[in-house]
Amino acid sequence: MKIIEILPELDIGGVERHVVDLSNELNRRGHDVLVVSAGGKMESQLDEKVQRRHLPVHKKTR
Repeated sequence: MKIIEILPELDIGGVERHVVDLSNELNRRGHDVLVVSAGGKMESQLDEKVQRRHLPVHKKTR
């Protein structure tokens, strides 16, 4: 299965911890996982096989 997770940033926090843990586990189970964020401190905790894309999803524009 292909899975994409989008969150504003991967700085320290509960949502961020959940995304890192879930992404790593889904990847371990053989799924293709892509995490889209503006980056952050916890990005280094993602397994190297988890794909990452940096987009300005942390900004809100009208």
